[in-house]
Amino acid sequence: MKPKTIIILGVLLLLCVGLIVVRKSGLLDKKQPATQPSAIRDVLAQKVGEARHLTIAAADGTTLAFEKSGEDWRIVQPVRGKAESWRVSSLADSLKDLQGEAVSDVAGEVTGLDKPRWTLTLVDDKGVSHGLEIGLPRPLESGQTYVRPKGGQQVFVVKRDFGSDLRKPVSEYRSKSIIDAKSDQLAGAKVIGKETYELSKATSGDWSIAYEGQQGKADAEKVRSLLDKFAGLTVEKFVSDGENDLSAYGLSKGKERLVFTAELKSDEPASQPATQPTTQAATQPAKPARTITLRVGNLVDKNAFATIDGEGLVFQVKASMLEDLQPKAVELRDKAVATFASDDVERVEVTLGGQAVELKKANFQWRMVKPIDAFANSQAVRSLVSDLAGLEAKEFPDQVKLAAYGLTKPAGGVVLHVKGKSEPVRLEVGSRSGSGELVYIKSAGGPGVAAIEAGKLQPASFYDTLLAQKPAGTVVEKLTLKRPDATLELVRAEGKWKMVQPVQAEVDQAVAERLAMGLERMKADTVAAVGDLPKQYAEAADHVTVTVDVRDLPKRPPATQPASAPATQPAATPAPDPASKPAAKPATQPAPRSEPKPAPATQPAPKVEAPKSKSYVVHVVKVGEKAYAWVEGDKPLRVGEVPVAVYNDLAGEMRPRKALSIAADDVDQLKIVTSEGKTHEFRKDKDVWVYVTDSFIKIDPEKVKTYVKDAVDVSVEKYVYNPPALQAAAKVTVELKAKGQTHRLVVLEQAGPGKDSRYGSASGVKELVLWSGATVETLAKSLDDFRKKDDAPAGPPPGMPPHGLPGGMGGMRFE
Repeated sequence: MKPKTIIILGVLLLLCVGLIVVRKSGLLDKKQPATQPSAIRDVLAQKVGEARHLTIAAADGTTLAFEKSGEDWRIVQPVRGKAESWRVSSLADSLKDLQGEAVSDVAGEVTGLDKPRWTLTLVDDKGVSHGLEIGLPRPLESGQTYVRPKGGQQVFVVKRDFGSDLRKPVSEYRSKSIIDAKSDQLAGAKVIGKETYELSKATSGDWSIAYEGQQGKADAEKVRSLLDKFAGLTVEKFVSDGENDLSAYGLSKGKERLVFTAELKSDEPASQPATQPTTQAATQPAKPARTITLRVGNLVDKNAFATIDGEGLVFQVKASMLEDLQPKAVELRDKAVATFASDDVERVEVTLGGQAVELKKANFQWRMVKPIDAFANSQAVRSLVSDLAGLEAKEFPDQVKLAAYGLTKPAGGVVLHVKGKSEPVRLEVGSRSGSGELVYIKSAGGPGVAAIEAGKLQPASFYDTLLAQKPAGTVVEKLTLKRPDATLELVRAEGKWKMVQPVQAEVDQAVAERLAMGLERMKADTVAAVGDLPKQYAEAADHVTVTVDVRDLPKRPPATQPASAPATQPAATPAPDPASKPAAKPATQPAPRSEPKPAPATQPAPKVEAPKSKSYVVHVVKVGEKAYAWVEGDKPLRVGEVPVAVYNDLAGEMRPRKALSIAADDVDQLKIVTSEGKTHEFRKDKDVWVYVTDSFIKIDPEKVKTYVKDAVDVSVEKYVYNPPALQAAAKVTVELKAKGQTHRLVVLEQAGPGKDSRYGSASGVKELVLWSGATVETLAKSLDDFRKKDDAPAGPPPGMPPHGLPGGMGGMRFE
């Protein structure tokens, strides 16, 4: 670096240092010598209390004024509206305990206090006014401002940049939350838009809605949601202040898209803190009730113009608020048909179709007390009560439509007695819906109509579903089934079931046990009818009557030990000597020898009475795709819906369905005779099947093996105890020889009742059987079904007629 350059840089550095020294010495503030800084002290003479009013008066004559209401600040000049409370509070709080450095002999043009830029005036909760004049920022110092108490002479430097806050326009202080109320402060609302309706809040806290001549309870949660949206409305853009002509925005009266008026309840007087001086009033006066009216007008892009009456302000809100603030009136209705907790219901009365029941809850279970005193179907009662507790109205019809629902002259009713309620809940039951599956229902005191499953209101459904139960201490010993096809009698002997009528035969033990267990304790899914037996059940074609015979279990003979001896004491154990034992004996100790015995140990047991037999009769019918059952002598008679499998078991086969009791591997000869008189015989030669009828024909041994296995495994579709008049002709007869015994299966030409079924017989079965179409197809095979694929029967040479030359020429025919 050149010496000249170094000198120049040195001079510049000295000038900068000199400038800083001069600035610190105060020489720039005034030509006369600077005064020494004084100590930091309070700027305002009086302590500032809780701010209630704040005014910003600018040198240009504009004024911005705020007023505190509760915890919120509002702008009162030059416009009226809700302020951003945090911003105003920050400015007001800056005057509390404000401290600064007192300065003197500083020119007014330096401090800016010869003509203050702004004057802040704060009025606190004691009514004391505090004023502060704001000057210029201190030169070369960031965040410091010259200030002076209003009416005072002392100038202070405070460490706050007042200018950055005070130069903000009024829009910066405006809250975008435009509604000056909270939703819980609202006691009513009126909506004029697509619909017109009013919401009112009662002193009890319940909301009601009135529209189109109707009035009813409103859904409190939905009303709260609507009011929350109103109270939380935010401005997207401020458009105009003090606007007089609102027609350009579609906001003139009668032209709005929506008018939403909210009524505020009057505020209760707020108590002042205990630390306030006793000269202050204990409470603030209550604010009078007032209304807030929001008007929404023309759309602009995705927004809409809006204003609030009395605010002189036009702003934009999101256009979606037009939908949010005017839901359909019916959507605000309280749709609960009745209000109660299902667990609190203690008694239920149901009247419908000329029948009535009364049910009472005890120990969490339901019992019928009218028309009979008996167990009830607790599950059905709980289900009904639960459904009614959550029932919501789908419509609020007028009288004309109520008549169409059968609710002007109800067909029945439900009365619910609820714990803690002085009056019961009463519901009216109307007609059935178009499908017949639902029934219309409404509160006796409300217009809302709902629908519920018709079956849940049938008095019969509340009866106990236990239709039959064998007496305690008995066992089922016989079942007599009177069926459309025959009367079957099954008996149990030595733990095994057998058929004794109409034939003596083995029965399927699994089926018989399943029937016996189901009849020992027959429980319906629901009770379908009570009282007189309906015709549809009495005249059902598919009807099985079961007589269940039970006998008492044999009583155990009494022990040969004396009655006074403990049951757990071994018979051979001698009694101990009382003198050698402690006075207190365990309960399991034998009695002392000196105690009398009712009978000697060797006395024979008394004779045991023979078991007594008892019986009861159960009817099971099938109607359509459902099954029903009832018990003879049941009072009142109950017809219960039972699983259709119960009827199918009773009407189905009791005997084993497998026709033959042989093993396929034991079969060594097979003969098939067709209705045309053709006979095909096969023999197993060293485990390989051959065609005996014609050894020149090649067969597939595996096909014969498969046929034998299928024939051995065929099942009887049904045993025929009362056969119709049958044709004697056989469609196919199959003989299988195993271990020297021949077993025969016959399929008759006589068609059975099922599709493609045929009557027939089987070895070892005395009566006819019914073969299914699939079994007939399995047994009725031709020789071609056993041939090898490469051994198909040859046809005539090309050009020759199928049956040889005409006139017997050549004498050759082809079969």
